[in-house]
Amino acid sequence: MACNECVKACPEEAITLNSIAQIDKQICTGCNICISSCPNSAIKLNKIYSEFYMKGLCESLSDTLKNTKGNKILFINTLISIKPYYDNNIINNEVLVDDIGILASYNPVAIDKASYDLVNHNGIVTDNINDLSIDKFKQIWRNINSSSIFEYAEEFNLGTKKYELIEL
Repeated sequence: MACNECVKACPEEAITLNSIAQIDKQICTGCNICISSCPNSAIKLNKIYSEFYMKGLCESLSDTLKNTKGNKILFINTLISIKPYYDNNIINNEVLVDDIGILASYNPVAIDKASYDLVNHNGIVTDNINDLSIDKFKQIWRNINSSSIFEYAEEFNLGTKKYELIEL
């Protein structure tokens, strides 16, 4: 429809509008604001590109960790004010789940898997994502298997997705 909403919403100015909207993948950071701002659901995530992106993230972290020379790195996730699309999304201020807290681990895969599980199994604040039995991430990004990143991370020997939560 070329309504220009995605162009106005993009924080990276990665979208140009001719007869259709075109996304410059060299500039796009994957924040998904364009998707949430589109009144016609015209923008879809590319499953092949997202799988490539997830593998690339794991490979990049693997290379980074190889340069730590055995030093332990503490990974910290803050699960506070989690929004369905982008933390600075001024278009959509809904919150996906209530504040959960802060997680810390030396295992980056375990902390991300625990965070993923906690968000998925926490109470829902919004009305439009209301089925607790369904993966919240799958509801938002229907054609993306967001949990596949854990398998990729294990393939790159970044850690294990097994974890034990210890509340302090």
